[in-house]
Amino acid sequence: MRQKIFILAANTQSTTPLRLDEVVREIDAGLSRAKHRDHY
Repeated sequence: MRQKIFILAANTQSTTPLRLDEVVREIDAGLSRAKHRDHY
């Protein structure tokens, strides 16, 4: 059974922008190293 990973992020205009591209790359890299990566 394949699972999905849902990422929800937001920040207001008065805060420092989030580095979401880096976070997604780190998650993707972690999944590619994972033993059961085909489940996601």
